[in-house]
Amino acid sequence: MVNTNGTSAPAVQVRTVTFPPPITRTTKGTATGNGAQVSTLTKAAVTCEAGLLIVNVAIANNGTGPETITSVTYNGNAMTSAATKSNTGSPLALNLTSCVLTTYYLAVTDETGDIVVTLSGDSWVALEAVNVTGLADNLPDQTVTAKDTLSLPDGDTTGTTTTSDEYVESACFVAIPTDDFWTWNGVTYGSQNVRLNKSFFLDSGYSILSSTGTVHATITDIVEAKAWLFVTVTFS
Repeated sequence: MVNTNGTSAPAVQVRTVTFPPPITRTTKGTATGNGAQVSTLTKAAVTCEAGLLIVNVAIANNGTGPETITSVTYNGNAMTSAATKSNTGSPLALNLTSCVLTTYYLAVTDETGDIVVTLSGDSWVALEAVNVTGLADNLPDQTVTAKDTLSLPDGDTTGTTTTSDEYVESACFVAIPTDDFWTWNGVTYGSQNVRLNKSFFLDSGYSILSSTGTVHATITDIVEAKAWLFVTVTFS
């Protein structure tokens, strides 16, 4: 390029700034034994975008166990437990003698496949799944678990996240004697409440973080929570 005075102008330098993609969350539905005690549970034909698949699984027993979650797979690939909580009693509440809540995860591509939960024996069981995109690592960062009976579900406080942009999954198993409504605090309601049977529920909340910090999820407004489990995981 030449200026009007005949001298050459300096070359223009163009710099490209690339921003990371936003973190997005897409619900992938639920599955349940519909009140029956079963040893396997399948959520068929789940389509994911490349990123992270998160599956919360809750099981409950009334004296036939305690049973355990043997494996969870997606499209034939084993999912990994990020955090788990269990409780046993004689009984804990509502003929409940044992319960387990686990959050599983798997880095996925653009693919479609079945989510399959295999148990050590017949149990009431339910799952719920979400697909998260835009994370840097697709790995767990901070975890916290809690349990109790005859109190409001309180998920306790996570450690401080190590990166600014993280996704939070908070799952709760709750045993209540009648239909009820409750309020999530500290995270956003995940809109995937599912029954294991008429008295046992699996529910979840979530948050998308843009700065480092801690997370403390709770549930309020339950008239009578007989027993509960809480699992919260942040993913980077």
